[in-house]
Amino acid sequence: MKDNSSCNIKLSQLTYALIESLKSIKAKPRPDDLSALTVSQTVSFFALVYEKIRNAVEFRDDHLILRAAIERILKRRISLNPEGKGEAENLLRELLWARYFANGSLGNYDIENTQKIIDRYIKLRNILLVGRDGETQHYLNQFLLDLITAEIEETLRMESAIGNANKSFFIYQVLRKKIKIDGLTENEKDIYFLVSIEKVFRKSDKSYQRYHLFTTFYKPIKQYTMEEIENFASKLPEIFKKIDVVISSSYVDKINNFLKKQLAPFIILFELLKTKLNEAGNILTNKDRLWNEVDLICRAKYQQLSKRITNLAIKSFIYILLTKMLFAIILEFPLSYYLFGEINKTSIIINSLFPPFLMVAIVAT
Repeated sequence: MKDNSSCNIKLSQLTYALIESLKSIKAKPRPDDLSALTVSQTVSFFALVYEKIRNAVEFRDDHLILRAAIERILKRRISLNPEGKGEAENLLRELLWARYFANGSLGNYDIENTQKIIDRYIKLRNILLVGRDGETQHYLNQFLLDLITAEIEETLRMESAIGNANKSFFIYQVLRKKIKIDGLTENEKDIYFLVSIEKVFRKSDKSYQRYHLFTTFYKPIKQYTMEEIENFASKLPEIFKKIDVVISSSYVDKINNFLKKQLAPFIILFELLKTKLNEAGNILTNKDRLWNEVDLICRAKYQQLSKRITNLAIKSFIYILLTKMLFAIILEFPLSYYLFGEINKTSIIINSLFPPFLMVAIVAT
């Protein structure tokens, strides 16, 4: 007869805390009919097509696309309206057009929060950029844009942001004592480890690395009053430089190598919590049930990896095809005619189409 006690697993307090923290996350309420933002579905279709092509050309990971879109739209809107008044609603409408959010899922509450962030960005930009050289202005303005666009996304997708933060903190708590680096204080080591989690686990780009490191030590921008903004602004250039020094440190690269080797069990655990959160406590304490779930998750992950490679191949195909076609139209056609007095259409067609189709053939095999 099988001993049931041998099949039981004792969970750590950190794991129980993670499960409870994820269970406590409340879904963002949908706005009522009076306050909900709605957009034309016809316009939405064309905006969606544009965004799909644009994202294929820019070649970003899926979880980084929304923040980049917010930055792109906001730059354009602020160039037309430097004071930024009323631009939150315009920004959110464009995000709805491009179907980053379901039609009617954003409302007045989102407009107010987003406008609050934009107003503080304009205030900070006006204080920080005046009287500085062009290179410094560009650096400070881009850092501010990174902060506010990441904050806008996390404000609009609060449920996802809280969940990812809880998972990151769990990794940090479990592994922080296992990291040993000579010559660093505990605080320095912890900071580098947090950046490593951003890079390896969350696969954050530089914009999100900056934002999450900033909010580790300071409040999000929208939580500052305008008076606090005025007093705090003079400290930001030095803060920004220190954050970038930490992000680019060689210590982070060393920790990255360690974290990559440790990450697989966390990925499996988080996937289990994502799909079966309410049953997680029972599954994780039963060895047989846990093994079955791990087997299912691993096979599903391998299948997802194959699908991801296919999606990357499609994006690469579109990117290469578009860039080669544009290169042929803008440069090869006129140069061939100017230098040789004729256009070798066959050669140009082969040069334009061969690279993307070769890539498809390689992926297919």
